[in-house]
Amino acid sequence: MPIELTIILVLLVILVAFIGFFILKRQNYNNIVELKDRQKALMEGLPTQRLEKVRQMDISGRSQDYADSLEDMWEDILAGRNITVENHLFQAEQMNERYHFKQTKDQQDLAHQELEAIEGDMVKLSDSLEELINREEANAHRINEIEKSYEGVRKNLLENSLWYGQAVDALEDKLADMEEEFKHFDKVTSWGDHEEGRSVILHLHDMLEEMQAYLDDIPKIIDQINQDFYPQIEEIESSFDQLINEGFVFNGPPIPQEVESVEDRIQELDQLIGGLQLAQAKELAGTISLDIDQIYERMEVEISAKNESDQLIPSVQKALYYLREEVRVLFFEIDRVSQSYVLIHNEADQIRELRDSVEFLEGKFDKIVDNLDNNFTAYSEALKNLNFIKSELISLNDVKNAVTDQLYGYRDEEVQLKDQLNKMERKAKGLRRRILRENLPGVPASYSEYYTYVMKLLANLSEELNRPRLKVEKIHDLIRICQEEVNKLDQETEKLLAHANLTELMAQKLYQYKDQEGDVDQAIAQSEKLFNEDYDYESSYMVVRNKLSQINPDLVQSIQDDYKEDQ
Repeated sequence: MPIELTIILVLLVILVAFIGFFILKRQNYNNIVELKDRQKALMEGLPTQRLEKVRQMDISGRSQDYADSLEDMWEDILAGRNITVENHLFQAEQMNERYHFKQTKDQQDLAHQELEAIEGDMVKLSDSLEELINREEANAHRINEIEKSYEGVRKNLLENSLWYGQAVDALEDKLADMEEEFKHFDKVTSWGDHEEGRSVILHLHDMLEEMQAYLDDIPKIIDQINQDFYPQIEEIESSFDQLINEGFVFNGPPIPQEVESVEDRIQELDQLIGGLQLAQAKELAGTISLDIDQIYERMEVEISAKNESDQLIPSVQKALYYLREEVRVLFFEIDRVSQSYVLIHNEADQIRELRDSVEFLEGKFDKIVDNLDNNFTAYSEALKNLNFIKSELISLNDVKNAVTDQLYGYRDEEVQLKDQLNKMERKAKGLRRRILRENLPGVPASYSEYYTYVMKLLANLSEELNRPRLKVEKIHDLIRICQEEVNKLDQETEKLLAHANLTELMAQKLYQYKDQEGDVDQAIAQSEKLFNEDYDYESSYMVVRNKLSQINPDLVQSIQDDYKEDQ
């Protein structure tokens, strides 16, 4: 690169840097000027006239202390924090002239933050001065409102003192305290201490709200005592005496003692009201109300229990009589049924247990009725026991029905067993007739012997079913055995017929191969002998089947499949 071009580039860089520094320096300068203008505007906006007016006011005490604190704030802004801003701005100018732009920016930020704080304090100072200037007038307006409310409360208390019971003296003391506060307000106001006067007003406001709460709540509690608690106690005492005369008995703590305890708590409630302890009074009133409700509930429970017991006693008595008679009839029925059947469900023991349970419940029922007649027990307790007896009677009646069903079930079971026997006999004889209809040369001796065995079993079963006194369990065992044997006879019949029919079908097919196979005639002859002379249809079938399988296995399978489809 030529030396001239290098020099030009260096000069351009220097020029650009100089221009950049100049622009940045100029911008910082403008920012500092803006901050100075803002500082000037703030100082010119200081509430000088308000401060001077406060200085000329005739005040004392807390008001003077408050004015002094505002004066200190003024001095802090004017002679303290304002100087701090000027120092930051001066440092910013110095740093800017030396091109220390980072330090310049830091000083500008500090000055900006300080101005923000001064602006906020000036608003607070201005408002506080205005408030202090107007404090006397505001106090006068507010105290007038409070005095009007006070007069209303005082008039209410004097005209309606009976509404507040023992609390009247304490409420009058509260009024006296408020009067003292009014006097204190007048005194501090005459001294020029309007800040203290404001505190007195706030205190009077709280006292007035508290007083109004007393006037609102105390009559409600007293009304609850006079209109609810005492009439309810009187009604409870009257109702209790009437119920006792009618023979009612109450378990648990004696109701007169509970009433006396409620009356003691009402006296305690009066004392709490007299001491203006309303939170505790409200809580105690709630407890008293619950206690009274519980006493009412105890009496209502017994009254309701009496009505239910009066309705339940006849129905339970009727149910006991009915079940006792049913059990008596069952004893006759079991004698009758046991003459024809050997009982298998311990019906006799069940009926005896049923009779004992009924007798136990009868004794319990008689005791309940006797206790009620002699006023020995509460109706609620009697009702609980009556409901227990009712529940037990329902369960015992279910047991009685089950035993009855068992006894009458023997006859139904006998009919079913005989029906099963008839079906098995018809099936066995039908199987025999089916073989005879096939026109076979004869019946295998083994099949005949098995058929005879099955029929003998059925004859034994018939004999058992025709006994004067049936042994049902033994008959069930015989039924199961007979059913198994009849089913087996059915299988043997199907197998015998299948062998016989398949022998004929396969022999016809095998005969077609007699010219091709030399020993076909021999196989057919052997099969015919077994079939016609020995009645061994299974062996006859095996001879032709084995020979045909040697010649054409597929044909054997096809014949078997066709036979199964035709069945």
